[in-house]
Amino acid sequence: MKKLVLLIMGVALLSGCAATKQMRHVEASGFLAEYRSELQPGKKVKGVQQALLVYIKPNLNLAPYKKIMLAPITIWDDPTHPMSADDRNDMVQLADSETAQLSDQLSKAGYEMVDKFGPDTLRIQVAIIHGDRSKVGLAFISRVVPQARALNTIWSFASGKPAFTGDIQVEAKITDAATGELLVAGVDARAGTLKLMDKNIFSTWGDVKNSFTYWNALMVYRLCTYSERTNCVKPSA
Repeated sequence: MKKLVLLIMGVALLSGCAATKQMRHVEASGFLAEYRSELQPGKKVKGVQQALLVYIKPNLNLAPYKKIMLAPITIWDDPTHPMSADDRNDMVQLADSETAQLSDQLSKAGYEMVDKFGPDTLRIQVAIIHGDRSKVGLAFISRVVPQARALNTIWSFASGKPAFTGDIQVEAKITDAATGELLVAGVDARAGTLKLMDKNIFSTWGDVKNSFTYWNALMVYRLCTYSERTNCVKPSA
């Protein structure tokens, strides 16, 4: 009975942890090559961690921008992170799906979604640089078997991510759609965690999808704060 109680308590704790976490290190790819020298390590702002590498225009105020021109999320061919044909096909479908979801969230946040360059318009471009599937069976075992979980915790501490989980790196830039001026740029990478009660736990791309769910919410939140609104909702990992 005592062991059963401890197991139930353990599952409860696992279900409360975040589904993804930010990785420790990242390097900008060619997607942001022209701005690489301007990128700086991110930090916490109002309790929310920035991307691993960021650029933010000094004294940025996005309040005048009422429209958004969202480019389709692309797959960046980075020679340091080659993708197999199958992975690339899956990523293309994922990119299309996440573009639609981000567009929907931005629209719900009060922005007019447009497809033409013009004044009072932000142009948002996002690229997937690298993505790894999770090894679902092994990842599940490492979550529920105490000995495997303990070993995975040690591995995570050493490597920056739990073994067998998926991960993804993305880069994004926000420019003035009329002038082309760079307003915000960022490079970030996230990986799955040891969370047990996750709706995407048996999906090979579940950790990647969860990462995008977080990033989409983060995008809406940052636009809200940079526009000096008061009803900004912090993202949940």
